[in-house]
Amino acid sequence: MNLEAVLQKMLSRKSDAMWEGSWEILRCNEPEQLTQILPHIPAIEDAMEKTRMRGTVISHRSSVRLALRYVVERSRGSCRCILYGEESYISPTQERERGYLRIKETQIVQARQEQQFWIMCNGCGMEFRVVEMIGGHVARYQWREALP
Repeated sequence: MNLEAVLQKMLSRKSDAMWEGSWEILRCNEPEQLTQILPHIPAIEDAMEKTRMRGTVISHRSSVRLALRYVVERSRGSCRCILYGEESYISPTQERERGYLRIKETQIVQARQEQQFWIMCNGCGMEFRVVEMIGGHVARYQWREALP
């Protein structure tokens, strides 16, 4: 993550740029980099409050808020997987490609038009069951902690 570029986007008072910056933060899994954003949170929140935030499918404001919560939680030592119950647009396959989790099993349920994943977080070992709702403009995911 390029910290200067992300901060420039997050402080730009441009809804689309702030949204892009928030997703760059959300893709980052390096606590040392995320911690560098902590001192800038008040200014980012101020910029967000003074910006007419957009987002048709995904609220730009909610993405920025989630990114800021993620920065705070990761700086406290929480695992990346705290995001999984928070955001329904985080793709398990993209998270696997980034090396953040392992997909143990998948299954397609045609009758319900969904794909199911059984996942293990590479950071802490927590397991999740994820349901991908197939259809619509943007895939959505229901992340649930897997029962033992």
